[in-house]
Amino acid sequence: MYDDNEKLIRQYQEGRSELLGVIIENNTGLIHTALKSFKWAYNKHPKYDEIISYDDFFQEGVIGLSNAIKKFNPDQGAFSSFAILHIKQIIYRYYYNNSRV
Repeated sequence: MYDDNEKLIRQYQEGRSELLGVIIENNTGLIHTALKSFKWAYNKHPKYDEIISYDDFFQEGVIGLSNAIKKFNPDQGAFSSFAILHIKQIIYRYYYNNSRV
């Protein structure tokens, strides 16, 4: 699966833009994995549940995953490690910018 994933990413970077949706769909598990680090942010007091929901964080994770796909260099390591760092970074930035009431 990971070889296919990296081949798809390489093909996407070479101009096959229709593959972006497939790659994102194949890697949504990375977003869920990254979100485990942010349980403290979306499992708060019920009164504040409407401020930032899990779905909001997930959508930001999709943006982070998309950025990781665009920037990934298959010659420099595993995609999953690279992507999780990008996803966490954009989720943290989203939280920092939107958590204030």
